[in-house]
Amino acid sequence: MSASDRALLEKMKERNDGSFFIPDVNKVLQMPQVRLLEKLDLGKFKEQGLEWSNKSIELIELAKFVFKDLGRFNHLLGCGIAITDSPITVLQKILKRINLRLGYLRNERDGDKRLRMYGAAKSRFESLEHQEEKMFGHWLKQCQDKFDVPVAA
Repeated sequence: MSASDRALLEKMKERNDGSFFIPDVNKVLQMPQVRLLEKLDLGKFKEQGLEWSNKSIELIELAKFVFKDLGRFNHLLGCGIAITDSPITVLQKILKRINLRLGYLRNERDGDKRLRMYGAAKSRFESLEHQEEKMFGHWLKQCQDKFDVPVAA
């Protein structure tokens, strides 16, 4: 159990004269969420060069695992997954909880149906990470001019 979880339990114990209401405990502890995410092995979805679709065996297996106990899964992670969600949608909702998303690559045909292909999961904010100069360049220049102080890059 993590130190932060232990500290939360101690505070709850002091406040409630040593008794706990289990749903309240489950809401505040992070360890069950971490263990669940570890069990899902999401690292494989971050590998470059791999492609994913609704027909990918790994995604179908992931969706089956989630649907086995959907209520508890949604309660723990707060993903809002529905039983009617496709395997890609299930994974996207899980990845969203850790600020990742699968990158869209292209459409393919599977008979009469369109099949969307996705690549490696990446940060939802990755496109903004290297935009600081573009976004804040004008402000930096104003500060340099106004205060005659060079701003470190």
